[in-house]
Amino acid sequence: MYQYEELSNQSYEFDRSKDVEDDYFSDEIVIDPAFQASITDDSVGYYLESLIPISKSNETKNILTISKVRDAEKARKYIQIYWLRTANEKAYEEWMKYKSQVQEIENFFSNSFQAGYETDRGRIYLKYGPPSHISKNDNSSSEYPYEIWQYNRIGSFNNKRFIFYNPNLTNNTHQLLHSDMIGEIKNLNWPSELSRGSGQNSQQHGSNSMDDFND
Repeated sequence: MYQYEELSNQSYEFDRSKDVEDDYFSDEIVIDPAFQASITDDSVGYYLESLIPISKSNETKNILTISKVRDAEKARKYIQIYWLRTANEKAYEEWMKYKSQVQEIENFFSNSFQAGYETDRGRIYLKYGPPSHISKNDNSSSEYPYEIWQYNRIGSFNNKRFIFYNPNLTNNTHQLLHSDMIGEIKNLNWPSELSRGSGQNSQQHGSNSMDDFND
């Protein structure tokens, strides 16, 4: 149905009653040995920042603040608090599921200058889960390589699409060009930007991708 195997069928748009705030600075927070053992010192910054795709804006600011000071203990506290607020008694179980998904995303979407979770495709996958269908075209003479991800359902929304393209023609650097999902980039000029042509040929730009997008 699509190229990427289903990494997970779970999205992480949880309705937390309280955002993760500054509790990670408190000496009263005790790190669970399971969380301690699940993250090595040399990877704690990576896994801390891997929460950004599923975090609110103020939580992202907290994550970046902790990341700058490079404090492994505070980073572990934050990860633990995040999942306790997100999944309650299943905190460790859900964290390990997410950690595994982040590792798989790294295999599929990372490139020479971005971790998998930092890429647009990785972020969308982590935030919304696997797409229902992918249309992919890497060999068009008139358009840059692109992928269109279609979701039958995202939360209360039906039939949402994301189009990624690779204008640099370099390995695994697809960028989100347009989506009809609320909160994501909306670019009504996307067929023109996707086109490699100009002049007379520009009248035909986006013909293949627009058919795929509207299919």
